[in-house]
Amino acid sequence: MYGINQYEDLISDLVYLRKDAGFTPRRLREAMTFLEITGSSGDTYEAVKTRLVSAIQGLPSKRDTAVLMMAMALGGDYFNIPLLKHRREHYGDIAGLKPDTIADHESSAINELAIYLLSARYAQSALPSGVPTIHNVAIHECIQVTTLVRDRLWVETREIYRTIPLIDGVEYFEISSDIPAIVTPVSAVVVRSETVSSGLKHRFYFDKPLQRGKLVELSFIMKPDGTRDSELILKEETRAFHLPTMKSYMEVLFLGDKPKLIWHYAGLPVFERPGNPVRERLLDLGNGSSVGVEWNDQFGGLYSGIAWAWALAESSKK
Repeated sequence: MYGINQYEDLISDLVYLRKDAGFTPRRLREAMTFLEITGSSGDTYEAVKTRLVSAIQGLPSKRDTAVLMMAMALGGDYFNIPLLKHRREHYGDIAGLKPDTIADHESSAINELAIYLLSARYAQSALPSGVPTIHNVAIHECIQVTTLVRDRLWVETREIYRTIPLIDGVEYFEISSDIPAIVTPVSAVVVRSETVSSGLKHRFYFDKPLQRGKLVELSFIMKPDGTRDSELILKEETRAFHLPTMKSYMEVLFLGDKPKLIWHYAGLPVFERPGNPVRERLLDLGNGSSVGVEWNDQFGGLYSGIAWAWALAESSKK
C-alpha cells in the first residue's frame, strides 16, 4: 500500500514519547509522524506540549487522561521523575495498581489518543475547526486507486482502502458507482451489489464487526459487466472523499491510444469537476504509459481526480 502506515507509526511515536523521561524536546524531534498528524512541524516545544495536553485532557476516559499524563511526564510530580518505571510505581501507589496493569492501561490509552489525534477534535488542534468531523464513523488512513484504460475504453480499476473505524460494530463499508460493473473482492470480504436509481451500491461485509481503532484493509477490483453501458470511453477518474482521508493516491495507466492532454484537480464540487487544464496541474506521460497523483487531507464529499482529453479540442470545452 505504497508505504503508508501513519496510524501504526503514530502509535509507535506515542509509545516512544512516554519512555525514559517522557515528552522531551529531544524525543519530540524524532517523532515525525506525531508532528505531521498534529500539524506541529515548525512549532516550539512548548506549543506542541500544550497541544498534546489539550488532546489528552479531551479524552472521554478520565483514566486514560491520568495514565497518559503520568506516562509522558506531563503533569504533577511526574515531570521530575526521569524513568517511566518509577513513574508507574508512583502512580501505582496512588491508584492501588500494579505496574503491569498500569502498562496495559497505557497501551489502551495510547490507542485511544491516536484516534483522537487523527480526528483532530481537541481544543488545541492545529487543523481547521470542523474539517475532519464531517463523518464520525471512520477515517481513511490511505486510499489507492489504479485504473487501466485501453484504446480509450475502461478495462478495470483496482482500489485499496486502509481504514480506521471510530466506533465499534461496523459490519460493512458501502461504495456507490454510477457505472455498471462487476466487483471482485481481493481482501477477505463478501460483496453484495444492488441497483439504485443513480447506479449501483456495493456493500463489503467483513467476517465480524470491526473494532474501534483497529486498522482494516479493503481491496477489490471493478470491471465492466459486459453490457453496452459499461463500454465507457473514459475521460476522467475521480473520487468523492466523504470520509476524512489522510493520504490518497490515484494512478491511470493508458494502453494503446494516449490522451493529448492530462491534468489533475482536487476539492471540487460535483458540477465543477474536472476543472481546467491550467499549466500547474498538467501531467505528462513522457515516455511512459501512466500518470499518478498523491493528495493529503481530503474531506467533505468534494471530488479529486485525474482528467484527460483525447483531442485538444475537447479541453477547450471545459
